[in-house]
Amino acid sequence: MPSLLATLPLLTTLATALTLAPAVAPLPPGSTANPAAVTPIPMVKPAGNPDIWEMGYNSLIKQHRVLFEGELSADEKAYFAVAIGEQDNAQAAVLSLMFGDIAGFIGGLEPPAGGEVPGSFGPAARATVERIRDQGDDVIGMFVVTVGGGRKLSVDGSTNTKVKILESSNTEVLAELSGGGARYHVRLWVEDSDLARPKTRKVVGKTSDKCSENDLWVHGNDGQVLLHKGDTKEVPRGAGQFTWYCDGSQESAVADAGTEVISARRASSGRDIDWVFLREDTATPDFTD
Repeated sequence: MPSLLATLPLLTTLATALTLAPAVAPLPPGSTANPAAVTPIPMVKPAGNPDIWEMGYNSLIKQHRVLFEGELSADEKAYFAVAIGEQDNAQAAVLSLMFGDIAGFIGGLEPPAGGEVPGSFGPAARATVERIRDQGDDVIGMFVVTVGGGRKLSVDGSTNTKVKILESSNTEVLAELSGGGARYHVRLWVEDSDLARPKTRKVVGKTSDKCSENDLWVHGNDGQVLLHKGDTKEVPRGAGQFTWYCDGSQESAVADAGTEVISARRASSGRDIDWVFLREDTATPDFTD
């Protein structure tokens, strides 16, 4: 039973569509325009709510998802369309070239043994892009993923869909998305679903402090963690007041409700300390067979 996973740095908006062939799987509810085609993953602001995604250089720079978990026979293939966008950064750029390349990808997909790529996949793939555009967000990139029996993985992207494949093998692909002036890396890979699912993280709060000294110690569940200037380290511990030391001076701060990990970050110069409070949850697959 394979699992298809993705690491999505600086992700703000994600829409996916899945078609299994030759047996077509039912799809979760999606957009009103194409309710069977798209699984929206909402992004809402402001930060602090444990049920939203907030990502950025000063908060959460990496996110994990399980896009699919299930069992494919040697004759089956699963096709995915994945589009990523930035919230509140809509641009009026014409998407006709992107849509043209999407049609080309689908026309060139390898069909399953004794079958064909379902006709429903084309509209579903286009709808992933249209949903991001229609909610006023900027499409950063779009690609088509194929997973076959034996855990074989392939990804189609192009200049027009703002995707460049950096590395590729039968089980892992690294892609760069560069639409809207942004630059994102997405790593997709297939692994045995008997392995534990990865943890996803959500920002539950942030605060800041000051320390002029070179040594800063943070008291966590497993003892004290040392940070020098310029360091970023993770400190496992729960919500509530925690102790930290600026050299020998004892200080304290309060982690927000839901905190399981503190990301402690020190500026390379100056006195600034940023505390980012994270909650961890086991990833739930976006799709199953």
